[in-house]
Amino acid sequence: MCTKFLNSGLATVQRSCSNGPTSTAHSSSTAKPRPMWKLDDFELAYNVGKGRFGSVFAVRSKMDKCIVAIKILFKRTIEENEMRDQVKNEIEIQYHLRHPNILLLKGYFHDEERVFIITEYAKSGSLNARIRKKGKIHAFEAARYLYQVADALNYCHSKGVIHRDVKPENIFLDGCGNVKLADFGYALIAIVSRGPPCGTVEYMPPEIINETPFDHTIDNWAIGVLLYEMLVGQSPFHYDDTAEIVEAILACDLKIPMIVRQEPAELINKLIVKDPARRATLTEVMTNPWVACLSGISAK
Repeated sequence: MCTKFLNSGLATVQRSCSNGPTSTAHSSSTAKPRPMWKLDDFELAYNVGKGRFGSVFAVRSKMDKCIVAIKILFKRTIEENEMRDQVKNEIEIQYHLRHPNILLLKGYFHDEERVFIITEYAKSGSLNARIRKKGKIHAFEAARYLYQVADALNYCHSKGVIHRDVKPENIFLDGCGNVKLADFGYALIAIVSRGPPCGTVEYMPPEIINETPFDHTIDNWAIGVLLYEMLVGQSPFHYDDTAEIVEAILACDLKIPMIVRQEPAELINKLIVKDPARRATLTEVMTNPWVACLSGISAK
């Protein structure tokens, strides 16, 4: 089982670092595949994170001294947790996305026991760690991060990709403080879809919980929750009991504290909307006066 893992139906991913595909927005992935990576190509640096299903290491390529990150997943764990499709999604979809605010997936390889996913190295860690450390994010930073996440998602949606799991844990920051959207394991290539709930409950819109048809606007809801969490320090649907979370989401019971200024509060209220058709578009988020003013980024 392990030797055949990922071989069936998974596109060949080329080896790339300094000579591979760039992270320029809207560039295509047409380069001829080169030989696969192998573990001996790297020198181990240090462990930068450990999750439920694997660990991430910062390593140096022996060939060109490029620092990259390698996520190591055990095949047995993947099979036991029925994550095969999720891992294939992460590799196949994320590899073909080229945007400066999407974590660049450079390639993958595997041995008898493990899968190794190679990405660019996000030096400053996750947005979740930053929120947990600071309690909340300053409005200037929050506006900048929101703009960049919206820009990345706008690009994804233009390619027919719905992320489905936007949250601080899946957003990373490079050494310059720029957003790197990651973890496309739950992503879909679809215009309209339906299916069982997946992702993080606190970030799910009503249509996901109700298992009714949904479209790309589920990501718009999620960045509304994201903005709230950055400014307040926790999500608007943060309860100990899952049933309470679901009840609050279905009722769209949103209470924005007074510490959030009027402009971002209004934007949150335009994103966390029960009717998907009435949610603010990503372009509207990027051109929002509060976002444009505080982020210092001119809308494209």
